[in-house]
Amino acid sequence: MKDNNFDVLRLAAALLVLVSHSFALTSVADPVATYFRFITGGGIAVLCFFFISGYLVGISAQRRTVSEFVTARILRVVPGLAAVVVFDVFIVGLLFTTLSIEQYFSHATTWRHFSNILVFQFSPKLPGVFSDLRFTSVNGSLWTLPLEASMYFLLTCMMIFRISGRIAMSCMAIGIFLAFVISGFYGLSQSDRGFHVIKAVQIYSLLNLGYFFFLGATFSSKGKAVPIRGDIACVAGVLLIACPYLPLSQTIFFITLPYLVYYAAFCPVKIVAPFKADISYGVYLFAFPVQQCIVQLFGKEIGPYGVIMLATPVVLALATLCRIVVENPALQLKRTSRPAQPAARIA
Repeated sequence: MKDNNFDVLRLAAALLVLVSHSFALTSVADPVATYFRFITGGGIAVLCFFFISGYLVGISAQRRTVSEFVTARILRVVPGLAAVVVFDVFIVGLLFTTLSIEQYFSHATTWRHFSNILVFQFSPKLPGVFSDLRFTSVNGSLWTLPLEASMYFLLTCMMIFRISGRIAMSCMAIGIFLAFVISGFYGLSQSDRGFHVIKAVQIYSLLNLGYFFFLGATFSSKGKAVPIRGDIACVAGVLLIACPYLPLSQTIFFITLPYLVYYAAFCPVKIVAPFKADISYGVYLFAFPVQQCIVQLFGKEIGPYGVIMLATPVVLALATLCRIVVENPALQLKRTSRPAQPAARIA
């Protein structure tokens, strides 16, 4: 599993989210959204994240018992999330709130922000913070984490009930994709995500991201059955670029993008990661609040490229610090757990 480009792809996706948000936060049209019309650059990055997550987490589920799998997921997600929530409340919030310290810490919204640590909650705002900006959220990127946790929950259920085999994973991906396509007939989209399945998880987003996650898990369960071929990747790339001008553009997009991510991960060209550790999760968590701070200080007149230049080194530094101080110790607990037993495998 080490002979791949997953770390580089995840870091690239996290930085793409940062770039895309820089346009949105400064009220400038995202060039990716202008071209594709149905998705932003950040949206593409999140889909790539979920495909990669499905692939890697699917392998984890095959190698671990249920309890080990759940523990591993908690140790991977919660410590970094807790770190950014503390950063939001005690650094960003205190520096930028228009309220007094007493008012700030007595406000229900402040304490509600801590509920993000529970993962299935999404409370992105803080009282008196960024209230005059276009987006008033302190950390709007956290909306994907309840969806990610939902994927883990579904995978855990498959493990508990021993729903095994490659066919089961494939049927899950195909079923979610068909449901996502059908949802389009009811007018559901990123702007209208439909009803809440559970708190903080809406049906359109669950289908949208669930397809990529379980397709990634399906690819992992099939081993080398999915060919890694440059000619297929070239055709997929051409179709992806041309899809805004083709019938069924979103369907073509949702078929070609996963294969391109898969090919990029395992293609013969191995890309050396710029950082020894994978800091993509930290980049994703810390980017939005740092960017909001910059827009608050300099105004949206700084423009997207100004935000990108100022935010990127700060975010990389915070992500690296979080990885060393918070994530690595938590992951060490996962590595020192007892060896996994094969009894709970899903494939």
